[in-house]
Amino acid sequence: MLNLVTSRQFHKDIKRIKKQGKKTEKLKEIISLLANEIALPIGKRDHKLTGIYNHH
Repeated sequence: MLNLVTSRQFHKDIKRIKKQGKKTEKLKEIISLLANEIALPIGKRDHKLTGIYNHH
């Protein structure tokens, strides 16, 4: 299991998301998978960017 180090900005972002009434269960699940070094589901993996972002 990887040791997670979160920044102050991350905590602020999570607080803002919760304040907006959004759910954080999916985010927690993804972070848990990454921390346990488990492969992400196909829909959550990196993918090629398209359009004006394809150069990044």
